[in-house]
Amino acid sequence: MNLIKKCQACGTPNYYTRETCGRCGAFLGGLNVGGSNLNYRNDSHTTKLLFLVIVVVVIIMGAIAIWQWGPKTDTSTAEISNITFDMVSTSGARINWLTSKASSSQVIYGKNALYGMVSPFYPANDPTTGVVGVTQHSVILTGLSQNTWYHFKVKSKTKNGEEAISSNDMTFRTGERLNFAGVE
Repeated sequence: MNLIKKCQACGTPNYYTRETCGRCGAFLGGLNVGGSNLNYRNDSHTTKLLFLVIVVVVIIMGAIAIWQWGPKTDTSTAEISNITFDMVSTSGARINWLTSKASSSQVIYGKNALYGMVSPFYPANDPTTGVVGVTQHSVILTGLSQNTWYHFKVKSKTKNGEEAISSNDMTFRTGERLNFAGVE
């Protein structure tokens, strides 16, 4: 029986009882793959590389887990429903609607279906100021002409910039000025 093993990495003879080469530190047992001895060095470079690979794998798995199961951002728009108008007078009207998300309130309106006018944001629900908004909307239009048909749509925008505009053109008519006999 041979009591000396030759290191495959550096060629140094070593006693059979050693696991690693006394000169280069290579593993003397090796792994026989396809008839050749593969020697593994157990040095700090191998340990550092193994540690780096493990860290990278953990980071990638963590990123995948966060992406897959982490918090989801809501990308749906605020849905508009229940559009009504009331308090119609000779020079104004109130437009009401609901949204599925907190959002701003604006009315697009005009004397025909081309509209041409937009109500200002109310300070209580202006998304440009960082205010969250409301889900029950009410906008009062003033300065309207009497006895005139007005077309309108409603518009809401969430704090994330998601915008919804009602699809149907709706109309209302302002009232006439009432004249009583004998009263000027």
